[in-house]
Amino acid sequence: MLFFSLGGILWYYLFYKSKAIPRVLSIWGVAAICLLTINVLWSLYDPAVGVVVLLGAPYMVFEFLIGPWLMIRGIGEGADLG
Repeated sequence: MLFFSLGGILWYYLFYKSKAIPRVLSIWGVAAICLLTINVLWSLYDPAVGVVVLLGAPYMVFEFLIGPWLMIRGIGEGADLG
């Protein structure tokens, strides 16, 4: 999960820089994956804590929105992909 969350930070930052999706969604993605990274690091530091669902909830909601967004709307026409 640690490598997934670090890769997710990069992925949603690149979405932000390229303007491939609306800025609000990419900022939400970065914020949500940062919370998930905190959760992962916290559970690595203290295994007795376990998984804190409140820190992962924004990412779960984001995933349910970004998937259909990309399937239906696709990458924005103004995206700087090159």
